[in-house]
Amino acid sequence: MNTNPFTQIATQDGVQYAWLRQSLNDFEMAKILLTANKWDGTCYHAQQALEKLLKFVPCDAGQAQPATSPLSQTLDILREVYEHQ
Repeated sequence: MNTNPFTQIATQDGVQYAWLRQSLNDFEMAKILLTANKWDGTCYHAQQALEKLLKFVPCDAGQAQPATSPLSQTLDILREVYEHQ
């Protein structure tokens, strides 16, 4: 039984949860590659997991998030979300 709260949340419908599911998939791939000593792939998927998780947060708060955007833009959107809470 998986008790990870992110996994449970990710089963919901909605664009924001798709970001979370993709993030969890990338994180799982990073863990698999890490155990195989595949460092480049581990770093790539870990970075992708974090970036997609950062896109999930503003989407979950109702803020539109473009599918492709520089990380700096994602961080600006995150800053806006937390400043208005």
